Amino acid sequence: MYKKQKFRNKKLNIAFIGGGSDSSIGMVHYCAVQMDGRANVICGSLSNNSKENIISGKKYNLSNDKIYSDWKELINKEKNNIDVVVVLTPTPSHFQIVKRLIELKVPVICEKPIVSKLSDCLILHKLQKQHKSFVAVIYNYTGYPLVREMKARIENNQIGKLEYLEFEMPQDAFINQYKSYSIQKWRMHDQFIPNICLDLGVHLYNLSSFITNQNPYTVFSEFGKFSTNKIVDHVNILIKYKSGLKGSFWLSKRAAGIRNGLKLRIFGSKGSFEWLQMNPEILKFSDEKGNLFTIDRGSKNLECSKQKYNRFRPGHPSGFIEAFANMYNDIFNSLVLFYQNKPFKNKFVFGTEHSVASLNLFHSASLSNKKKNWQKLNNKN
Repeated sequence: MYKKQKFRNKKLNIAFIGGGSDSSIGMVHYCAVQMDGRANVICGSLSNNSKENIISGKKYNLSNDKIYSDWKELINKEKNNIDVVVVLTPTPSHFQIVKRLIELKVPVICEKPIVSKLSDCLILHKLQKQHKSFVAVIYNYTGYPLVREMKARIENNQIGKLEYLEFEMPQDAFINQYKSYSIQKWRMHDQFIPNICLDLGVHLYNLSSFITNQNPYTVFSEFGKFSTNKIVDHVNILIKYKSGLKGSFWLSKRAAGIRNGLKLRIFGSKGSFEWLQMNPEILKFSDEKGNLFTIDRGSKNLECSKQKYNRFRPGHPSGFIEAFANMYNDIFNSLVLFYQNKPFKNKFVFGTEHSVASLNLFHSASLSNKKKNWQKLNNKN
């Protein structure tokens, strides 16, 4: 059994499960966890492919005895040497791994979504509360400084009462014949919640709940299958909140010419904000008098001018990997407090409760698409 160790004033020791050189996101996580000198990756079970596992271990500067062919063996041998495990395997394998780590009370950081099914997420959430373990889920887009600036300004009532949001995340993955990457086979098989909702939709839910501090109560959705592979590749969701706020999510993997079109627009009684992931250093603000303002890290800001977001001065863009690093910094802050037996909740860190709410939304959206009606969400879990 893992013994919760007293945190020492040192770098965190991290184990990777998944995230090898043959994965889509492993190197991003490897760079991000070490960007600010707070952690080291000391061991890993990085790939089911034995050759790729060794190659990946070498890329991550691991010695041969710290490269494990089996994640269970890694946990058994390293559980008392590590402070946290980062799970970066394909989503269908998350449940088994995260469940075991929770049962052992080994702190875990998991790439989103934590699991594919609402029922599995409810099990993990119950276990996490029962064992009082540490679980954080990575949603990197909330790590962008200007997204956090938008949240702070909305909380400061800069655009008044929130009225409508339009969040979208179109990509060209299923239509671009000349893309430089291949789509993993497991992504080509939908469950009740389609993979496009697990890949892209959970980001929109995460961003909307993070920015507004509100959860939807009813949804109406329509799914499309335009690709020859017969999986859902186009999603429209209408959303209503009890406060009167309304909104829409648009997801697509057949949007020709758009690599990552994450776009956030939110409108209130006194103005609006707009932010695009492809131009992340700019936040546009419009007021009720028709004025349009541009905000960046060099402006007089509430949040994004803080030192922790400015590894280098404004005018030298921070981007995708830095957003991951910002998230990891917040998770590490919470993890240190966890080890010190102090309250460790953080508005920038998302756990199993957030994952339950996210999958609840997309489970309801799937029901709505099937039944062709509005579906109320059960937010009492």
